[in-house]
Amino acid sequence: LVHTMPSLPNVLLLVEERMGQKLAPNDLKSARDYVIRCIVDKDKSMVPAIIEAISDEAGAIPPAVMCLAFEVKLDDMVHHPLLSLLNAFSIYINPYKQLELVSKAYDVFRQSLGLLVVPGKANLSIPFKEKGCKQFEDEAWYRALVFPKEMNESQDSLIVTVQVKATAKKKMHCKSLCTGVNMTGCYFHPSAANHPLIDRAFVAVHPNGGNCLVLAQDKVNATTFSKAVTDLNEAAALLAAKTGIRDVLVVVNVIGASDKTKSQDQLNFPYILVRSIEVDDFYSINFAPMVRHARERALLSK
Repeated sequence: LVHTMPSLPNVLLLVEERMGQKLAPNDLKSARDYVIRCIVDKDKSMVPAIIEAISDEAGAIPPAVMCLAFEVKLDDMVHHPLLSLLNAFSIYINPYKQLELVSKAYDVFRQSLGLLVVPGKANLSIPFKEKGCKQFEDEAWYRALVFPKEMNESQDSLIVTVQVKATAKKKMHCKSLCTGVNMTGCYFHPSAANHPLIDRAFVAVHPNGGNCLVLAQDKVNATTFSKAVTDLNEAAALLAAKTGIRDVLVVVNVIGASDKTKSQDQLNFPYILVRSIEVDDFYSINFAPMVRHARERALLSK
């Protein structure tokens, strides 16, 4: 299945023609519920017997069947969050930009369903916890975070590099929050190719009150991991100081790295690590195969 806008209508028409009569409304509801459970459950979700015949050996449901289960209409292909996610895997998108688009679309899809920010099986870590540090909230607090009800995408730059104390011999640079930025209700995905420190950012909400900055980098590899950690620490400190939001959650998508990485130990804020070993847990079994393909494509394009 090629996930491109021109081909999806044809694929859906074929699926409806060949399988639509065989998939009863209860079958599609079970498929929809299963996709959601795979994201939110802390343990592996069992494939319901009623849809076992349409899932693969790993338990993943085909994208076209997911479209039927989530009632994607052919006249709503541009705006439906699930279609936006599937179309983010198009082979015509720049491989590294694709990693950002996939992660953003996955957030938007989950927000549209009212799901939590942290997937149930995600690898969430709290720095310095073993030393008895009380600087951060406990893990349960971060796992209860929800997406804001209104989450309008902004492609504006959030952080800018400014030059200070420049002399003929030396130029000093620092990062600053862009003038007039309001993060409330916005999902920042800056369009600038050289945007410093982060790829995406938004403010999550806790049900009991309080906000949390969620900052992400999506194009990190084993070679750049250490620098990415430094950048994320700097971004988190800057945005926390400028917005007054004390709590921060960092998401690091690391491609082509083993499960033996150590750079994450230098992160100064709670974080979710998504290496190859964590792709299934973060993106769920239904989207993980496509995410892995996108990651491999980015690695091969270097």
